Amino acid sequence: MPEIIAPDIRDDDLSAYVNEYEHDAEGKTIPTAAQGWRMTARCALARQQRWVEETKQYPPMEHLPAQYDAAITRTSVILCFGLGVTYDQLLRFVNKHNIRAPSAPDQPITRPVVAFFMIAKHLATKVRGLRLFYRRPRSLQYDMVLALYSNHSFRKYQYRPESEKRIIEIMKEELEIDSTPMWYWDMDRDTLF
Repeated sequence: MPEIIAPDIRDDDLSAYVNEYEHDAEGKTIPTAAQGWRMTARCALARQQRWVEETKQYPPMEHLPAQYDAAITRTSVILCFGLGVTYDQLLRFVNKHNIRAPSAPDQPITRPVVAFFMIAKHLATKVRGLRLFYRRPRSLQYDMVLALYSNHSFRKYQYRPESEKRIIEIMKEELEIDSTPMWYWDMDRDTLF
């Protein structure tokens, strides 16, 4: 998440400003196409501060707690298992290996989602039958997870422990990352994987 900078705001607790919007000369809120109304800088900082505080309440886990095993508890909570990565790590990999999107073979990949799909395709050449899912974790450290499965699908997709360990090692070696495979809270909340 990009940091929002507003040097004139020094308030430690901005929670009162999460719905503060800019107004025009007539006192009407200024609409925007994307967000409804134009937020003040203080509002943007307040929302970022709230998101950070909420995210701290959902740390990744090394093991899936039984209460979140969807096959046992019928939970609606979505957790994904895999390696956390940043957008920079994805883009660095595709640029280092000169991987191009089929739709624009003469241009470098600049979009993380496109980079993910090209990386998944590349990794599938290293690990036959590998299925990777693009997931957005609730994380302050990572932008996405190269997920192998979710708490709803792991009984269907989970590899044998020795195979899973080998797959994780290949992924880490190929991508030159050192993250630990973890269970991450999924921000998209769909069970289609």
